[in-house]
Amino acid sequence: MIELFAKGVDNMIFTQFNIDEAREVWKEEAHEVGIEEGRKVGREEERQKNAKAMKIKGIDAATISEITGYSVDDILRL
Repeated sequence: MIELFAKGVDNMIFTQFNIDEAREVWKEEAHEVGIEEGRKVGREEERQKNAKAMKIKGIDAATISEITGYSVDDILRL
């Protein structure tokens, strides 16, 4: 009976360690995902800023579209 109890305690400790470790990994992964999402948003904002600047400089929408990947309609809405 004591051996069974000791084994149960060992399993609980091992399980808790794994849960804590998993939580830490999830936290790190969530942080990395957040950073990558932030980079994507930043790149999109920069792309839009550049498209607007080209439009202000008088570059035609078709050329801006080729450079930025935006549709001509999107550029006309900027």
